[in-house]
Amino acid sequence: MQKSILVSLLTVGLLASVIGVGTYAYFSDTETSMGNTMTAGTLDLKVAQGGTWVDNPGILVTIADMKPSYEKWSNPVYLKIVDNPGKVYKRINVVQCVGNQNPEPEQAVETSEQEALVNGSTNWLPGVTEFAMEVNDGPQTTPVILNTILGAWQYLGAFEPQVSIKVEQYFHMVNEAGNVYQGDQCTFEEQFLVLQWNDPSIEPIIGQWPPLK
Repeated sequence: MQKSILVSLLTVGLLASVIGVGTYAYFSDTETSMGNTMTAGTLDLKVAQGGTWVDNPGILVTIADMKPSYEKWSNPVYLKIVDNPGKVYKRINVVQCVGNQNPEPEQAVETSEQEALVNGSTNWLPGVTEFAMEVNDGPQTTPVILNTILGAWQYLGAFEPQVSIKVEQYFHMVNEAGNVYQGDQCTFEEQFLVLQWNDPSIEPIIGQWPPLK
C-alpha cells in the first residue's frame, strides 16, 4: 500500500515537473515602440486681404451711393479653410446707423431730432435694403430684406481645405425707400464661421448650396 502511494506521489511530481517545463521553457520576445503621440487636428478659417490670408481682416465691404432701385455688388470676399474640410457660414451684424448727411430734400420729410437719432427708423437702411449672395459664381440666393437676417448665420457650403471660396454680396435699396434715407449711413460687421463638416450645431439658414466634391 505504501509502495503504491509512493509511486503515485512520484508520478504526480513528475507530471508537475513536465508541466512546469512546458509552461516556462517556450521561447518569447517582446518589442516596445516608444514616443507614440496623439495630436488634435486644427480647423482654421482665413480671409484674404491685401494679398495675404489673415484671421481678422479689416474693412471688406464698402457700398457707396445707394439709391432706390439701384443694384450694388460688393467686391468679392475670399475665404479658405487651412487644414480640414468644414461647413462655412457668414453673418452681418449692424453696429450703427446715423444720419451722415442732411440734404434739403431729406430735411423736408424728417426733423433734425429724427436725423440725429442713432439707429432711428429714418436712417435704418437695413429695413429698406435687399440682400443676396453668390458663392463661387453659383446661383444667387433669393433677395431678402437685410433687416430680417441680421445676426443670422447664412450657410455658404461645405468645402475642402485650401479651396478658395469667393463670396459676392448684393445690396439693393427698394424703390419705396424715399427721401428720408438720403445721405444716411450704416456701419456693419461681417463674421465668418467654419464648423467641422459633421457638426450639426448650426443648421443652414438661407442660401443652401450643395457641398462641393
